[in-house]
Amino acid sequence: MRRVLWMLILVLFLPVPAAQAADYAGRLGVGYFSTEAPIGFRYWVSSRIGLDAGIGFDSRDVPDSTVVSTLRKEVVFTDFTMDFGLPMNLIMRSRTNLFFRPGVVISSRPTYYGNPGPTSDIRFRGKEKSMDFNGMIGVEFWLWDHFSLSVAEGVRYVLTTPANPDEDSQFQLTHRALTLSNVGFHFYF
Repeated sequence: MRRVLWMLILVLFLPVPAAQAADYAGRLGVGYFSTEAPIGFRYWVSSRIGLDAGIGFDSRDVPDSTVVSTLRKEVVFTDFTMDFGLPMNLIMRSRTNLFFRPGVVISSRPTYYGNPGPTSDIRFRGKEKSMDFNGMIGVEFWLWDHFSLSVAEGVRYVLTTPANPDEDSQFQLTHRALTLSNVGFHFYF
């Protein structure tokens, strides 16, 4: 069984002659690679090297108890994320690419202190910032000539700077798991 598995892997990833591999040079795709930054694009500089960029916003409503009335006001905190990457095709087939994608994700998240109750005060503390350096191995599968799905898994090295200047920055080594929620897509022109 083990020998059959290795033969299958070998056949799937044998180098393909250039005539069979699709040329993506000059193609621009709109979509996303990461759900953290769902507004983005991918541009293929050549058939092997591309550029990814994405941006994301997330709002959280927190009740503001400093306004005493029956109509309570909401304070909105907006998270901001930018994702940049450099997908490099390692193996190209007619409808499938195996790629390596180094990237960086920059995030800013407002934080507050206090309890959102009727007598408490919610005060802005500052912005927690993080920078995520990552390396992903993934597959981009072309369903049609102008539409692709991609999945990736890899490691992430995250540096987080807390909003409170008295707290120390934190380093964390994590991974991006291959899950259904991490499926990206691009529509190419």
